Amino acid sequence: MKNTLMLAQMGMSLASSWGDFQTASVQADLQERIQSYRNTMSKLSAARSLNAVTVNEARAGDAATVADVMIQKQSMQDQAQQEVDAAAAGVKGNSVEMAARDLRASAGRARFAQKRQYHQQMSDMSNQRTSIAIGAITNQDIQVIPRPSVGSMLLGAGTNLLSIYDSHQPEGSRLLGPNGGRVNDTERL
Repeated sequence: MKNTLMLAQMGMSLASSWGDFQTASVQADLQERIQSYRNTMSKLSAARSLNAVTVNEARAGDAATVADVMIQKQSMQDQAQQEVDAAAAGVKGNSVEMAARDLRASAGRARFAQKRQYHQQMSDMSNQRTSIAIGAITNQDIQVIPRPSVGSMLLGAGTNLLSIYDSHQPEGSRLLGPNGGRVNDTERL
């Protein structure tokens, strides 16, 4: 009867150890899947942000091209109008050339300002790209998820089995001492 009780306790201990091992394995798998999902969502978010920057770059480029064409068109219209006005007034010479030069210089300044603004926008968007890339890297979860070890499970089960075996032995022949190997335990088995 005593051996049957000991074997039953050992069986329960083994079953408990195996169940704990399986539970820890399932939890580790779940944590890995959650980590992978979060990392995927982080990458997806970064990709969407990069796509938005790309769209903004294309729009800024289109707007810069349209603005440049408008500046050139206005410059040609202004120069043509100045030439027509000078011809209608019968004015020739240095003053007409100076007025034409002023119109060209004004158009040049407008084109320079527009290009400078475009390059600043492109620089800002490049900085956004860099920030998004850094964020994508730093938002990755690289935490190591501990997996249960079969060796540790077997070692723990072996220790439990030895303790159970020892507790069913006569007091003088116990392997783990009078208290079953438990430290600071004053109660005898």
